[in-house]
Amino acid sequence: RITVSVRIGPDLVATGSSAASSAVAGTSPIATQTTRNDGGDTAAVSVTSFYLSSNVTLDAGDMLLAVRPVPSLGAGASNTGSVTLPIPAPTTAGTWYLIARVDGNDAIAEALESNNTLVRSITIAAAP
Repeated sequence: RITVSVRIGPDLVATGSSAASSAVAGTSPIATQTTRNDGGDTAAVSVTSFYLSSNVTLDAGDMLLAVRPVPSLGAGASNTGSVTLPIPAPTTAGTWYLIARVDGNDAIAEALESNNTLVRSITIAAAP
């Protein structure tokens, strides 16, 4: 018995990100992120949204920091770009999470919607 998996439609995946592991509230660290289309069809132009969260789950209480445009991606193609993440000055000191969400505005019907986020921890120091 042979099993074959075929992905129909685009499938955007957050495959990598880098950002400082610490920052001071009121500053704007730079993050670099890669979006890849693991689907079988071309993905239209999209955005990756970056959030600051007190936990590892993206929810309505998280703060949108920035949006990065992503060009149309053919099957198997990827795009890497950088974005400035302004950490609000009143952010309390402690461990926070940066969440990158590809197809950040849910504009693309994807083969798999559960692989759109990537989470990194960041230690925030209080603003001086």
